[in-house]
Amino acid sequence: RLDTVEDILILDAIINRSAAGYGFVPPYALNTIIEEFTMNNFEYKDGKHVEMPPFSGKMTVDFPEPYGKLNLYNMIHSEVATMPIAYKDKGIKNVAFKLALPTLFEERLRFLIENGLGSQEKINVKGASVAPRDFLLEVFETKPGTKTGTPDDMKLLRVIVSGTKGGKKCTYEVETDLHHHPWGLSNGHFSVGFPGAITAKMLGRGQVKEKGFFTGEQVIDTDIYFRELEKRDVHVFAKVTEQL
Repeated sequence: RLDTVEDILILDAIINRSAAGYGFVPPYALNTIIEEFTMNNFEYKDGKHVEMPPFSGKMTVDFPEPYGKLNLYNMIHSEVATMPIAYKDKGIKNVAFKLALPTLFEERLRFLIENGLGSQEKINVKGASVAPRDFLLEVFETKPGTKTGTPDDMKLLRVIVSGTKGGKKCTYEVETDLHHHPWGLSNGHFSVGFPGAITAKMLGRGQVKEKGFFTGEQVIDTDIYFRELEKRDVHVFAKVTEQL
């Protein structure tokens, strides 16, 4: 819908209302979360990929309730690699992906990581060679209550795209507010699973014509894609601002 695309900012805010009190409830796979917060990440800045340390690019956003004010950080994520390819011909300059986890969870995760429990370097514990991360994952995999209860996690995805249309500056702010699924699936399960399932169906129906390797932004018909999301109770809204 834009003639040129210069900036793409992806904000992913997650909260978990079932994690009351001092509960430490990972919003998705704990090993993945530890990887994301211990690996260097990348931003696409002024047409080049820039490597950055964990917890970099902090941004604080006051989201609508029940999310509230959350801190977001750069995270290693595929969009920073794929979108500069998809929008190269439209003049893309900047792409960033930032993630916010529940504040209490973030604080406790930082404590664990900063004290070495995210490390994969084995240490000697009473004669046994153990990687601290393996120990941490095992504790949370087997602790009582880990797999019980109804999930109540939520995710707000907001993508801000700036460029030009008809010679005027134009910004699209596209947003979806995702909750846990009635089947009892956590938000993390269905919000990742549904898009993959929809894409597989589109491939099977011949609705993706190109052959080979492409990013989704390059080849997926967005009218079909968002219509399929709507059928699954995933509603996407866009606010457009044009500079007069």
